Amino acid sequence: MPMTDIEKRRAEIALRNYCAQRLRPEIRHELESVYRLEKQFAYISERRPDWQDATIRRDHDVAKFRFDMTSRRWALYWRDRNLKWHRFDKYAATTDIAELLPVVDAEPIFYG
Repeated sequence: MPMTDIEKRRAEIALRNYCAQRLRPEIRHELESVYRLEKQFAYISERRPDWQDATIRRDHDVAKFRFDMTSRRWALYWRDRNLKWHRFDKYAATTDIAELLPVVDAEPIFYG
């Protein structure tokens, strides 16, 4: 069974609120927090100007959330230097993605 519209909408609201409050407005022209949903995955990224061409903005994925269709729970993943994702087992999967968002800020593995 795929993610329901209610589950998807709840995730969008939580991610939008997280990204909106993450950075001060005066630096958002240089650095932005953004999110995207793709099938059963959600991503939080930092968007910043390209180091060679400031007119180009690049997204760098910081955290990944996977929605398990069977258990109806979100799990948190971190990315290594080889761009491979790993489950962040320190925190259990949860039915509410909003419960995992403070972990992204609190754990240095995400924003370093």
